[in-house]
Amino acid sequence: MTGLKFIENYPSDIREKIENVYGSIEDLYQTIFKLIVEDYKSYQMMPRNEKKIVEVQNHLFAIEEKLDGFGIDGIDVIAEVRSDYGDILVNREINALNEFLKDLGIEYPAVREWLKDTYNL
Repeated sequence: MTGLKFIENYPSDIREKIENVYGSIEDLYQTIFKLIVEDYKSYQMMPRNEKKIVEVQNHLFAIEEKLDGFGIDGIDVIAEVRSDYGDILVNREINALNEFLKDLGIEYPAVREWLKDTYNL
C-alpha cells in the first residue's frame, strides 16, 4: 500500500503529530481508507444516500484540514489512500477478467498485447 508508505515517509515531527491525534500512522490510514470505502459505496447505492455522502466527505475534509495544520498537504495523503483503494478495485476487475478469459482458453497477457497492438491501449 503506497498510501501507508507515503505517510510513513513524513519527518518524525509530523508522524508524531499524527500519532498524538490518531493513535498511530496505521490508525490514520485505516480511518481514511474506511471513509473512502464508505464514500465509494455510497455513490454506488441507488438511490444515493446524499446525507451519508456529505457526512463522509465532511469527515474526510476534517482530516484533510487537520493534516494541513500539521504542515503537510492533507489532500495528498487522502489522494494516496484513495489510490490504494482504486488499485484494489482495478485488481479485482482484472482478476475477474482473467478468470473469464481463462474459462474461454485465453490468457489476459495475450489479450492485453492484442489491445496494445490493435488499438494502441
